[in-house]
Amino acid sequence: MKAVIKEVGPAALQKGDPFLILFEEDAAPMLRQVAVLQQFTDRTPVTLQAGQQIKIGDQEYTIAFVGPVVNENLATIGHTVLVFDDVPAEPRHNGVYLTPEQVPQIKPGMTIIYGED
Repeated sequence: MKAVIKEVGPAALQKGDPFLILFEEDAAPMLRQVAVLQQFTDRTPVTLQAGQQIKIGDQEYTIAFVGPVVNENLATIGHTVLVFDDVPAEPRHNGVYLTPEQVPQIKPGMTIIYGED
């Protein structure tokens, strides 16, 4: 799967928050405020799993954990939460935990490639 970042909500990037909330660009107005909005350019189904890569712009991340609703949410509503932090005892059901644990600089026009091996 491949997407292009179309918009970054005004409250999407909060200093100190180790995560990015992603939705498709037709997200509800309230969600648009806190989300990174993406438009898929390739919807080839992918089943994200630990060990795969997600590429955001030029930065590559390795998937450490995939929550149980991530793959369905990503395929149906273009939603997931990319978490740049250790996997806790009770991880987010909609979270993809990534390493390195560094939130990338995000801007419209950047590409996200989900699930490269």
